[in-house]
Amino acid sequence: MNFSWWRVGGLQQKLSAGIEVGSGADRMVPRDQLAAIGQNVRQMVGQAYDSLRNEMLPALEKEGILLHVSRDVRDLTEEQRQHLTNVSAARSFPS
Repeated sequence: MNFSWWRVGGLQQKLSAGIEVGSGADRMVPRDQLAAIGQNVRQMVGQAYDSLRNEMLPALEKEGILLHVSRDVRDLTEEQRQHLTNVSAARSFPS
């Protein structure tokens, strides 16, 4: 598991327990740390989607590779949703 996820999990536990004491060199409280992490993650995900839409998909299309990208799970068929569920479970909980 990635260190970042362990760190976020620990911060969420502190927040749930009502711990308002900061830790680390900056002494930032858990609520503020989670807010900052959330802001950074949203920015990185936005940049990744922009890169996908504006760079990668057009480059793939030039090579004759067409991908359908949907942001809404309701656009998927039941078979597609089940496949994604199975892949996600297999990757999250490998045997």
